[in-house]
Amino acid sequence: MYNYKKELPKLLTDQGQRNLIKSLDHVRKILKKSGAITMDSALLNHTSDSWENMAYVDRLVDVGVIREIQQKNKTIAQNRIFVLVSQK
Repeated sequence: MYNYKKELPKLLTDQGQRNLIKSLDHVRKILKKSGAITMDSALLNHTSDSWENMAYVDRLVDVGVIREIQQKNKTIAQNRIFVLVSQK
């Protein structure tokens, strides 16, 4: 089962930081075109472990680059929706 805190140490390595930047570039590119991105679309840019890939997206939430849109009903992880945090 996915556990962000368990995946986080992988993200904090040199390679993890490189992958985070790639993830950020991919997510921003899609958000620029559409305004929102699903977790599924965000994961298309990665080739490593699915849980690690999900953690990259959750890390972008943690650092305040994107935020998750809370949905009325519980949804599967791939259908989570994210938007850019507005820069003031």
